[in-house]
Amino acid sequence: MEVEGAWSPYIKNMKIELQSIPHLIASCLFLILATRTLLTIELNKNTNTNKWLASLFLVLALLLFDEFLFLNALIFNNSALWEKLITSLNLTIGPLTYFYAQAMTSNSENRRGYFYLHFLPAFTFFIVSLFISSEMFNNNSSVKVTFSLLFLATLLPYVFKVLADLSTYQQGVKQHFSSFLNHDLSWLKLWAGFMVIMAIIICLSPVAEQFKLLSQLMPDVHYLLIIASVVFLLMPDISKQKSIEDKPLEKQIQDLPGQELTAAFKHIEQLFIEQKSYLNNELTLAELSKLCQLPEVLVSNAINHVGKQCFYDYVNTHRIEEAKRLLIKHRSRSVIDVAMDSGFNAKSTFYNAFKKFVGQSPSEFRKANQNLNDECQA
Repeated sequence: MEVEGAWSPYIKNMKIELQSIPHLIASCLFLILATRTLLTIELNKNTNTNKWLASLFLVLALLLFDEFLFLNALIFNNSALWEKLITSLNLTIGPLTYFYAQAMTSNSENRRGYFYLHFLPAFTFFIVSLFISSEMFNNNSSVKVTFSLLFLATLLPYVFKVLADLSTYQQGVKQHFSSFLNHDLSWLKLWAGFMVIMAIIICLSPVAEQFKLLSQLMPDVHYLLIIASVVFLLMPDISKQKSIEDKPLEKQIQDLPGQELTAAFKHIEQLFIEQKSYLNNELTLAELSKLCQLPEVLVSNAINHVGKQCFYDYVNTHRIEEAKRLLIKHRSRSVIDVAMDSGFNAKSTFYNAFKKFVGQSPSEFRKANQNLNDECQA
């Protein structure tokens, strides 16, 4: 009964502000994303990657839930400890994103000896804030400027690191896989953009508070997170994206004579065309290497240096040639059916590859060659 009495004033006076509902919904969406990520750890064996991703989503869920509580003046609004903890959690967004990106490009354990140092700013800020009064924490301009600078320091550098890891990841995928299925990190590039905007808003906030009009025009960073929660939930399951091994396929190129590479490429090309391996929409470098009974290093270097293409483009070049043949031969078949029959597993990938290698869209190519099949039959 005593506990109920302590809570009763909040329950009786509870009034949910309409503007706070999106924050609560977005918090739940990030919680769903975090839960889904944790549930896929065993399935995809992405233990090291998904633990960082789930932690990031959980932090974002807490930040939005805190804003929901604040807007409604609920119980935690008067808790100084909670407020300081939540503020400090903002400083973990950059490191958590970075460690996820790093784990996706390597099977290493994120250099356990020092990775905790990346969270030192958040920990230090929280400890120092415990010795600051709530009034000073909320109203002192020096505290706000310090937090803004720390937020900038724990966000922007990691954005550049994430983009560098993302570039490495995409290059690695193109060297080992013929499809971006389960290797699509486009959401991460989008999130990096969100991080930049967040950094700008947080850093300008102390300045904006000095000018009433500017303060009114300054967007709330929480609305960015609301948009992100919806976008990420609607995108293909980002928790199922798989990491790649950082294999140094180019390290032995200097030891391979040109004649050996040329002979290997001819052997690869012959088997590749005879068995139409490119029709396998999940073909990997390892599978092609096994088919040709050649080391992955040799297969990769032969394709790169003799074929002048990465593995991804090499396979898709043959798929496009197959698609061109089917577009002319079967004019009544839909473009998407032709794409699937040619070895592609996504319409967008097919259209982008066709435009890249042919210079036309599939429909434009079919229209330009509409009489070719009739001439061949005649």
